[in-house]
Amino acid sequence: MAQVQDLSGQKLGEYELLEMIGRGGMATVYRAHQPRMGRDVAIKLLSPNYARSKAFVKHFEQEAMTIARLQHPHILPIYDFVVRDSQPFLVMAYLSGGTLARRIARSRSGLPLDETVRVFSQICSALDAAHDRDIIHKDVKPGNVLYDDRGNAYLGDFGIAQGLGDEARKSVAIGTPEYTAPELNQGQFPSRASDIYSVGVSLFETLAAIRPYRGDADALKEAHANRPIPSISILRPDLPASIKLGVDQLMAKDPSARPKSASAAALTLARAAGVQPPLELFSEDVSPLPISTTPPPKEAEARPLQVAPKQSDLIIKPSTAKLPPSPPAPPKEDDELDYVPLIPAFPEDPVLPASFSEAPAADNAPPLDFPFDPIELIAAPETRRSEPTADLNALPPPSMEKTLRVERLPQGRRRSGRSEGTSRALLAVWVAGMAAMLVALLLFALLAGSGVLPVPSG
Repeated sequence: MAQVQDLSGQKLGEYELLEMIGRGGMATVYRAHQPRMGRDVAIKLLSPNYARSKAFVKHFEQEAMTIARLQHPHILPIYDFVVRDSQPFLVMAYLSGGTLARRIARSRSGLPLDETVRVFSQICSALDAAHDRDIIHKDVKPGNVLYDDRGNAYLGDFGIAQGLGDEARKSVAIGTPEYTAPELNQGQFPSRASDIYSVGVSLFETLAAIRPYRGDADALKEAHANRPIPSISILRPDLPASIKLGVDQLMAKDPSARPKSASAAALTLARAAGVQPPLELFSEDVSPLPISTTPPPKEAEARPLQVAPKQSDLIIKPSTAKLPPSPPAPPKEDDELDYVPLIPAFPEDPVLPASFSEAPAADNAPPLDFPFDPIELIAAPETRRSEPTADLNALPPPSMEKTLRVERLPQGRRRSGRSEGTSRALLAVWVAGMAAMLVALLLFALLAGSGVLPVPSG
């Protein structure tokens, strides 16, 4: 690489260049101060060799337009594109937290899993926003992930990004060889899948503190295309086994075997790590790549929702229980009524939880073939199942309140308290009358026999 002149301490328009903070084959980045706004910014200057090419200047300007379209909380903001004294440069937000590459170098053994999940959730969310606009980054790597002073991660350096519809995408990939997908080295077009492969390589490096493949450009091309993926579990035995499977899926040689979106990969990573997925991963179009190879149950075979059963559900067996007859029609006003034993009201077609449909009855519970004592049934908590699926202690005790209900008596059994009393009174009067008549006859006979009363002669 040619020696790059350090412009620190000089002015570029209204910007004061304070220090060089990064450089590459295409551009150099400075921390600068903008007095008019009272803030520090990042200035990205196109290298002199490329600044002389109108095509590259146009491409450089395209970066500003690209990032301006990608308004996302985890994409590095760009403020302006300027050409000053034949020197084109970008004005971007300055982030003081350094890069992911620097944090990996300081860790020596890789970042903690929970921090890795958080960072890649933010970066994958930003990458999905770019993909939704048909923009491919083409150079995803830890060096292009920047932090602010609060620890939030940002995806930057869209300088080589291209729209999917551009003819320029047919050109040779410009990405960093250590992170370039194998299909790009074989002349295929950049795609979402190639960006996701670079995410997988970056994830491997973040967890293991080393890149999966090393060597010169030709050796790296051969390794990405043909060499097996090193085991992350050997380098980080503390990680769950599902993390290795997730990394292997991201770095699959076949693009179609990789996750369909960056957020789906990050969501799978979060679940494999056993941490709560960040909110930015939840959207209508994110479907995480399944870690398990076991197919999900069909809808018809899905287990029902387990709910706390009612007291009656623990006693009645749907296969044997018979429903009581439907309640009779309400009586007319002139019908004579009598009170009958109270029974609980049951629906005509009760729906019992499926989880209890085939459960064995309690050991001491008798078979419930109607007729039965309904009051005893609803007040019999001791007939609970020995191993219920829910905590029945949290259920309220069964209600002992009884609802008053009258029922028409069968034909021939109609009674009335008023009519029965009247009959008894009439009977008593009749008996008393008959007794008085007999007494009168006896007195008459006695008096006649004693001569007190005259007896008519014949």
